[in-house]
Amino acid sequence: MQMNKHSFGFPNSRKTLILAICASTALLSYFAQAPSLAGDKKLTEVVKNKIEAGEMFLFNGAVHDAIDEFKAAISLDKSNWQAHAELAQALTKIQDFQGAEEEYKEAISLNPKDNNLSSTLATLLYKDQKYAEATTVFEKIQGPATERDDVKQMLASCYLNGDKPEKAKALYLQMHGRTPKNVDFILGLAAAYFKLGEVDKATKQIDQAIKDGSADPRLAQLKGEMLETNGNKLAARASYELAIKANANDPEPLVSLGNLNLTEGNFNESSVNFEKALQLQPENEDALLGLAYSQEHLGNLQDAVANFKKAASLENTGRKKEAIFHHLNETQFAKFK
Repeated sequence: MQMNKHSFGFPNSRKTLILAICASTALLSYFAQAPSLAGDKKLTEVVKNKIEAGEMFLFNGAVHDAIDEFKAAISLDKSNWQAHAELAQALTKIQDFQGAEEEYKEAISLNPKDNNLSSTLATLLYKDQKYAEATTVFEKIQGPATERDDVKQMLASCYLNGDKPEKAKALYLQMHGRTPKNVDFILGLAAAYFKLGEVDKATKQIDQAIKDGSADPRLAQLKGEMLETNGNKLAARASYELAIKANANDPEPLVSLGNLNLTEGNFNESSVNFEKALQLQPENEDALLGLAYSQEHLGNLQDAVANFKKAASLENTGRKKEAIFHHLNETQFAKFK
């Protein structure tokens, strides 16, 4: 039988053709991707240069120029956690704490295992008095950072402000002996004892600090609150006045003295105390509330209503806000609402 010359070796020829086609496709695919790969590398280099330029600007105090560079880096690569972290740092320099918090959160979402980022965000939230958020972030931190006394002290303070004095006390006692002369530590532990009703232990902490020579006016402030709770209002008044004299820029002892005058029916004096506190801190909700009650007792209902409403707008606790509005619904305020 004569073999068909066209069929001879056809399977091998077909295989060669298929391989050739595949090879050509692979080459085309490679050359199609090559510019993209080169472009990605170039883009990464540009982002890196933007971040480095921003760091240099920041180092030299040109904060706004640094912010521009970091924002430019993010616009090119939104997934670069370092650019977000650097932008956050720069925003804190111009006191844009809200913006900084958002950038740190973004950086953490991109790099969740970096405890330094979490620690920095928690500290920022703590300083911004966002204690509930700060607590959440602090509690997620793992590793050596959790053993630092400054981290423990901030978390303990968050617990105190979040009405968790038992947790605060436990943390302060962990640090006991390492920071015995630190006034913030003494105040924190004393406040925890005080909130738990262990007034004798709280008083002992304060008295020992004063005996050791500390002149921090916050000690007198807290001691005044303890004395007032125990019914010794005369001694409490003296402590508040001492704290005010020692630091005229702190609104808290003025608020405490104002509340004492309010409970004793000294409404003119309490009004003066609260007004002075508000000059130092216009959005101090306790001072606004105290002033509103003082004005109510003095018959100045229109101003009282305005200050009740302002205090309610600043109040984060739903129950307290509800109590303020319930009070405003009383008959004497009807024509002023």
